[in-house]
Amino acid sequence: MESSVRFLRRGYLPRILRGIALAVPAFLVFSGVAKAAEPVGSGKRIPHWGQPVWSEEFNVDGPPDPVVWGYQLASRNVIGEKQYYTNRPENARVEGGSLVLELRKDYAVPPGARDWMGSYDICGGFTSAFLYSKPENRTFLHGRIEFRAKIPTVGGSFPALWSTGADKGWPNGGEIDVMEFKGNGVQPEQAMPFYITGTAHWDDETLPGKNPWDRHVDEMNFFRCPDPSAEWHIYAIEWDSRRIRYFFDDLCYGATDITPAVRSELATLPQVLRLNFAYDGAADAEIPNQQMYVDYVREFQLQPGVRVHAPPSVSTGHNWMSGVNLRAFVNQPLPLTGSVSGDGMPGVGYTYEWQALTGPGLPVFAEPSALQTTVTFPVAGTYEIRLVVHDGHYGDQVVRKVDVVDGSGNTAPLVACAGRTVMAGYPLKLNAAVVDDGLPAGNSPTITWDVWGSAPVTFSSRNVQEPTVTFAWAGSYLLVVKASDGELTSDPWALVPITVVAPGTNQAPQVATGTPLSINLGETVTLPGAVSDDGLPEFRTTQQWSQVSGPAPAAITHPDWVNSTATFNAGGMYVLRLTATDGLASTSAELTVNVSMTGNTAPTITTSEPVLLASVDGAAATATIAATDADGDPLTWSIALYPAHGTASIGSSGVAQYTPTAGYVGSDSFTVQVTDGRGGADTITLNCAITTTAPRVTLVTATPAFVPVLGDTVTLAATVVPGTSHTIDHVAFSLGGRALGNGIYNSGTGTWNLSWVASELGSRTITATAYGDNARSATGTVAVVVGTAGTYGNADAPWAAGPGTLRLEAENYDEGGEGVAYHDLDSRQGTSTMRSTGTANEVDLVSVDTGSDSPDLKVGFTAAGEWLRYTLTVPTTARYNLRLRVSNGTAAASPNAVSLRWKGAVVAGPLTVPATGGWDSFTTLDLPDVAFSAGTALLQLDCSTGGFDVNWLELTPAGVAPYAAWIAGYFPGGAAAQTDPTADPDGDGLNNLLEYGLGRAPNAAEPALAAAVWTDPGTGGTHFALTFRRALGVAVVAEISDDLANWSAAPAQLVPVGAPVVDASGLFETITYRSTATLASKPRQFLRVRVSSP
Repeated sequence: MESSVRFLRRGYLPRILRGIALAVPAFLVFSGVAKAAEPVGSGKRIPHWGQPVWSEEFNVDGPPDPVVWGYQLASRNVIGEKQYYTNRPENARVEGGSLVLELRKDYAVPPGARDWMGSYDICGGFTSAFLYSKPENRTFLHGRIEFRAKIPTVGGSFPALWSTGADKGWPNGGEIDVMEFKGNGVQPEQAMPFYITGTAHWDDETLPGKNPWDRHVDEMNFFRCPDPSAEWHIYAIEWDSRRIRYFFDDLCYGATDITPAVRSELATLPQVLRLNFAYDGAADAEIPNQQMYVDYVREFQLQPGVRVHAPPSVSTGHNWMSGVNLRAFVNQPLPLTGSVSGDGMPGVGYTYEWQALTGPGLPVFAEPSALQTTVTFPVAGTYEIRLVVHDGHYGDQVVRKVDVVDGSGNTAPLVACAGRTVMAGYPLKLNAAVVDDGLPAGNSPTITWDVWGSAPVTFSSRNVQEPTVTFAWAGSYLLVVKASDGELTSDPWALVPITVVAPGTNQAPQVATGTPLSINLGETVTLPGAVSDDGLPEFRTTQQWSQVSGPAPAAITHPDWVNSTATFNAGGMYVLRLTATDGLASTSAELTVNVSMTGNTAPTITTSEPVLLASVDGAAATATIAATDADGDPLTWSIALYPAHGTASIGSSGVAQYTPTAGYVGSDSFTVQVTDGRGGADTITLNCAITTTAPRVTLVTATPAFVPVLGDTVTLAATVVPGTSHTIDHVAFSLGGRALGNGIYNSGTGTWNLSWVASELGSRTITATAYGDNARSATGTVAVVVGTAGTYGNADAPWAAGPGTLRLEAENYDEGGEGVAYHDLDSRQGTSTMRSTGTANEVDLVSVDTGSDSPDLKVGFTAAGEWLRYTLTVPTTARYNLRLRVSNGTAAASPNAVSLRWKGAVVAGPLTVPATGGWDSFTTLDLPDVAFSAGTALLQLDCSTGGFDVNWLELTPAGVAPYAAWIAGYFPGGAAAQTDPTADPDGDGLNNLLEYGLGRAPNAAEPALAAAVWTDPGTGGTHFALTFRRALGVAVVAEISDDLANWSAAPAQLVPVGAPVVDASGLFETITYRSTATLASKPRQFLRVRVSSP
């Protein structure tokens, strides 16, 4: 494709151009349809894509299927958007066979609503909807994805059909915009005022930047289109590991090459679908409710054994490297031509259409449907025109700009040659299309060919219109061609991309024409040709029908089409021949047509309607269809329209069979056809009911879905549909494989309910399993956020305080979004999209670009009342030395600016942040001996004022907590019988002071210390020994005695065995002490552990 409307940001120029054919397997059959280009939206199926492997037809009124679709709520995606996304039926519903996303100015925005861009109070009261396909149920990788939709065009409308990475964040998971439309971009004064875009986004890791947002690159393809709100249109991509092609109906208007390594996410990572209707117009605009309709979403995959057909390649002599425009004079016809190449499929020829797009006036084409024509411009200015070419399956386009000036005179010739694919070493014949205005009089255009660069290319001649070119080696080449009329030269050179593949053994095309036909005189018949080829040597086939014999000449409408129509003006037997050539070898097959002088009566299907096929648990269902033919002609059965949710076939005896797609339950239909071989046919539609004896969990909800603290109660509810002819035995809820209990059926709501007390922080997936009375089961899930939705940057595990220093980068705040993981009062500032995964709503993250802390990230633009949360595990109650890295670029200190909370209580601060001399100049605030009680909970950084930035927070163990803090962690507000150092609340014989020093729990009985015998490995002597655990930083000593009266810790009597072993927390060590005397020399000894008073 050539076009001036592709836009690649960050300056990457695509090297592989769309329209270059792919190598294909040998001997694969294809057949064409004898009609001109037909929109995909009319229901046409392209053979190599077959039937959908998955679809969402939106045939059941009500909410979108909750198994398939989820909602993104509230959040705006792009600065300037004003809508508030909801899950209300007013904004999202299935109605009349279509999904309806409705933009409303109904002021139904919750009071005080905010997102990462700030308050919704100034956004005008617009509501809309945003759906995404649930990744746990369906992801998409390669294939054809198509949406059939009607798109609203009112000013400010911003509908989109797109996808993003299922397993990674943006942009390093990739994004593919199948269609975006900007109502603010409509240009009503233009010939074609509407345009859509198809865009690919990726993370280019070769660019500078610590985070993916710094390295985001996108390539955008523009397409001017008819009014997308007036008719249904198909918006589609065709996607493999090499490229993404973008389609409007059957017209391929752009492509993105995804073979470079920096774009690998687009080639390898699965995606989820997204459908949303945004608004970025004026907040005070008064617009009527606007509806975006989606008829269906369908996924196709390549069919094994079917040759892949690529869109044609079209050229009008454009040089996309220079972008030089054509030149013309007002009211003087400008000659135009184009060049088209393709793979020969589907063999129905090409149709052409020249179109006016933009400009100060409306240009007039002499023959808009001819490849070669003229165009006349009424006034001076710059115009955009395009040539659209269809091959019967696909279309392609070329956009050209024309600078029109007043006056008259000579215009340069126009030369074009479409790109080709060929085998190395094979002579390829090229054909340059050339037109000229005839000036200067008496001159004919001359042609010059060349190659871009110094590639080894051999031309038979460089100055003829149809040279033969040979390429020695495989690779990608650019040829150039220009034409001169002796005064002016086509400028710049026209580019001709050539793809050369490695040599191979060519196989001649295979041709089939089917069984003899019997028709009546005067009838029109479609000739049943089929051609297949291995693609070699030049990746296209041509074909030709000819007449071998017959009583009169046959009228073949398009002799060069595989499936041309034909009529016969005399009765008798005719023999026609179809010949196909691949440029090197040819093959022919003959077709006999018997033309009768009498009339034909079409067959009649006698089976009464409706016909219902019932499938249970995915089993195939059959029905026998009967038909008669008054002429006694042999009848042939076939599938005329395939089902959307399964496969269908019909045998020669009329037995139709339907098999549903695995897991599908609902309704479906397909149409069968009977023909008599003489042009007569009849059809009947078969309805399918697909049921299952297994239960189905259609919806699982959690109320509330966000629980601020541990211990809150959540009501779980599962909506369950029993299997056919069965009942529900029970519904069990579980979390991570752990049973939570069985639900209780509520006849009023029709749900199975269970109350669950939140016991774990983070985003928790709860599973509801429904069991039928036949032992069959089904599951559904719901996510509950407890505290926050989980940590960021630590594989969703809580951060853990250990023996070393734990550094928490400020930007690694928890998942969960506004009001859950953070509270941010202003619109997002600084580096707006920095985190590689996580929620779409981010705080003010700023790059640290200078100073000793660079390169790094920080949280900036702080304001009073804002906070951040981090999920942290403290293994045991202990003291930690904290360090907070902050900057303050103002001239004055920020007093009482920042505090830290643990389990909701302030443990440090408020602290003053001094002026540091710049926003990238940091200082460290030291907070020694901060007590943290044991457990997994939320560490919260509170901003009491603004005027400072935060880079990181560090925790280093300082020792176990003081006794008072330690005992309060077990018995908060407890009486002396629980908290006194001499008390023994757990009754295990050790008082609280001993429990404290030995690192034990005062509220759980534990075994007493026990002495042991230690054997000296050198002497074999045995010694009295004691092993125990003690808290670091607490006075805990071992002592020995002979008489229980005099105790000593002197090394002459008691020594440690080896070095102490420090545990993972860094707060405790385990050590063994032994007597220096052997048991033989001193059999009576006593050992004890003494803990000093706190």
